[in-house]
Amino acid sequence: MLAIRLRRCGARGRPAYQVVVADSRRKRNGVFLCRVGYYNPRLKSAHIDTVMLRLWTERGAAPTRTVARLLHRHAAGCTAAARNSGSVCPHWQ
Repeated sequence: MLAIRLRRCGARGRPAYQVVVADSRRKRNGVFLCRVGYYNPRLKSAHIDTVMLRLWTERGAAPTRTVARLLHRHAAGCTAAARNSGSVCPHWQ
């Protein structure tokens, strides 16, 4: 089963995360299929490629609870036009 989840990167004590599509049976920082975006909790900044996100969800990838909460929290700042056009949401930049 494919999962859209966070992959940790960054220095010790300074976490940053990549939002990736990976097999759910793989390790957290193991092999992944596609990088969909990133999230930096220290700066509260994130960037998600909505076109790739939609493509992988149509192929059966399901977001983890953490990624779903992150998407839901930041999607409130996006306009409906930006989400439907498939462009990068201005709130994520």
